[in-house]
Amino acid sequence: MKVLHIPFDNLPRHGGVRQHVRLLLAHMPSQGVEFVKHMEQADLVHVQTAYPPPRRVIDRLPVIDVMTCHGGFIPPIPQVRRNLYDAKMIISVARWIVDHFFPEYAKKTVVIPNGLDLNEWTGLPPSGLEPGYVLWGSMHDRADWNMFYKLATERIDLRFVSTLRPRALKGLSLPPNLHTIGLQPYSKFRSIVNDAAVVVSCGSEVCPTLVLEAWACGKPVLAWNGHGNAELLNKHVAGGYLYDNFGEMSAGLEMLLLQSPKADEERREIVRQNYTWDKIAKKTMKVYERCLDT
Repeated sequence: MKVLHIPFDNLPRHGGVRQHVRLLLAHMPSQGVEFVKHMEQADLVHVQTAYPPPRRVIDRLPVIDVMTCHGGFIPPIPQVRRNLYDAKMIISVARWIVDHFFPEYAKKTVVIPNGLDLNEWTGLPPSGLEPGYVLWGSMHDRADWNMFYKLATERIDLRFVSTLRPRALKGLSLPPNLHTIGLQPYSKFRSIVNDAAVVVSCGSEVCPTLVLEAWACGKPVLAWNGHGNAELLNKHVAGGYLYDNFGEMSAGLEMLLLQSPKADEERREIVRQNYTWDKIAKKTMKVYERCLDT
């Protein structure tokens, strides 16, 4: 099968979208896909984008067979709406995006979440940090950061690590058990996740790769009850704890810290059964085949 695949250069760097596209492309040839450069050579066109592609590119395409929608709907963008309308089939990385922003296209939408390569998350070297901390690995929501900060000030018996130092900290002094270490290379970030006791996920991503990465290391996730977090953890309740307020966040952290080590392998199994790139590629291939059958 020959596919013209268009992963636009203006894909955002946050949220794992670029990584999603790169790794999906790497696995599709094993399913029998040959990527071509020209429309005339292609059996179908797969537009993969989170935000509007350049108009000069889209206007050259007589048809969009498959469109992957990673998000980009706050506010709704007319060009993305047009692409959804034109597509024969739509892949969404999360059901909640479909329900919130384009339920009228639900019948031609297939949900295929983000994935990861489990081999990248095994046999990891030490991070250089003393293991057993509570990790805040991403920051898009100031309210979530404020609760993480408050949690650290109240639980002085625990160590807290953040890979960002948000602007919300301006004028605040950090408690001695909270350390901000700045953005880290992905190779080192994997070890930082692996050495954590609990990973805290923000609530603003469509399909948060941090949740999958934590599970790949066997780590429980403490996450705000909304958006991509809620979709993943409601489907896999063994993966962690969802909170709506600070009291629930504090109680959830205590519960996760007391879990048996046996739960670590259960979380790895969640990824192994549902989110490896081999499985994501096979699901994508089925969408391609459905397009060719119509």
